[in-house]
Amino acid sequence: MSLSALSDAFLHLATPATLAYGAAAMLLGIVFGALPGLTAALGVALLTGLTFSLSTEHTLVILLCIYVGAIYGGSISAVLTNIPGTGAAIATAWEGHALARRGEAGLAIGTAAAASFAGTMLGLCALALATPVLARAALKIASPEITLLSLLGLFLVGSLNGSGTALKGWMAGLTGLLISTVGLDAISATPRFTLGSSNLLGGMPFIPAMIGLFGVAQIVESLSQTRPAQIHSLPRVLPNWGTLIKHLPVTIKSGLVGIGIGITPGVGENIAALLAYSVARRNSKEPGRYGQGSYEGLIAAETANNACVPAAVIPLIALGIPGSPVTAILLGALLLHGVQPGPLLLVEHPAFLAEIIAIFALAAVLLLGLALLLARPISLILHVPSAILLPVVTTICVIGAFSLNLSHFDIGVMVAFGVLGLVMRGGGFPTAPLVMGLILGPFIETNLRRTFLLSDGSLLPFVTRPISLALTLILLLLLITQTGWWRRFRESRRPC
Repeated sequence: MSLSALSDAFLHLATPATLAYGAAAMLLGIVFGALPGLTAALGVALLTGLTFSLSTEHTLVILLCIYVGAIYGGSISAVLTNIPGTGAAIATAWEGHALARRGEAGLAIGTAAAASFAGTMLGLCALALATPVLARAALKIASPEITLLSLLGLFLVGSLNGSGTALKGWMAGLTGLLISTVGLDAISATPRFTLGSSNLLGGMPFIPAMIGLFGVAQIVESLSQTRPAQIHSLPRVLPNWGTLIKHLPVTIKSGLVGIGIGITPGVGENIAALLAYSVARRNSKEPGRYGQGSYEGLIAAETANNACVPAAVIPLIALGIPGSPVTAILLGALLLHGVQPGPLLLVEHPAFLAEIIAIFALAAVLLLGLALLLARPISLILHVPSAILLPVVTTICVIGAFSLNLSHFDIGVMVAFGVLGLVMRGGGFPTAPLVMGLILGPFIETNLRRTFLLSDGSLLPFVTRPISLALTLILLLLLITQTGWWRRFRESRRPC
């Protein structure tokens, strides 16, 4: 990627329409993140349906800006109400609300905005440097490696799901894989599990399914919840630059943690924030301040979760494998616009990476500006009664599901997945593995069958090729370490 391509990409974005789309999407993303339950995944899924008629460039600006904005926006409700607006803001709530109770709510929100900006820029650097290298390496990767990488991403997101057991995560991922087989067989074009409906010949409608899974389920769940009292006073929103400079090493370390988690297929921002927070606390000179209102912990969490966002796009562009559940939805949006991510994308569209980098840079600037300027007005949205907010969100969900294909069937899919989401939440099953199973299912099936066709049904390609062998061993190790036998073995080895 040349500097001229990057400068052309920046100039191409410098139009009133693009900047307006970006600013509106960033504001909407912050609002979605700030309101508990309206997650980044729901925002990207909704806007995918509503932006289908726009150009690919404008669609990417809108979706990436709402993604970046929502990950930061979760910190606003985390600080003011002690309820993280998104899962990525859990660690932010631990420190941010303690700071708010000390009368430093505005400072905490401003510091979170600055840390989010720094994290996005660090992730952006990783995106620029790592994507071409990984894409060139990916040209040497064949079907066995793609199959194993997809399975690895699915197993990882199933294992690191926060439900307390990997089994439930894996069951959710398997459910997603099974649902992904609905439609015409990719090789023989034989209808599978369509129940005689022509609407399912093209597969399960992905965007309506995501709107139902993340939107409808959350709306119904929110009907029985009351909002807690929040901190009202925001006397100062601008961060203390001395504090930011003091914690610069933590910012860099946390950014690297977020980048590492983002590149790992299927894990996502929640794990990045919690891991960076844990690392920062373990290495802190003042660990006793954690939980009592530590700016160091706040910066670590917010830097990592935003650094994870551009980093999660790296495997999406280079391998065609999403790095997080939200980028799985982004993959669906790209496919709707005729863009096929993977090793050949940068060969066929050399300017694509420069365009993505420019969009993320624009998103980082918009995030910092809007977060600091509009922190007070955005915080007032938390006062909107649920009786007003939830019907509006429900209407938007229905419009988003219907607008993609102008089909009432898609609304039915949305409702069905909303019910599925409620059942999964009630049973303690995470939804992220199901999303990854839905999006990775066709990759796994197609490449697995291609491997068997080329090897006459043999499993040897998975153990005779160096990269395949390494991935197979990692998968086996992951399976072993999640068994009860392994946990009992570790317990027996601990000194009494």
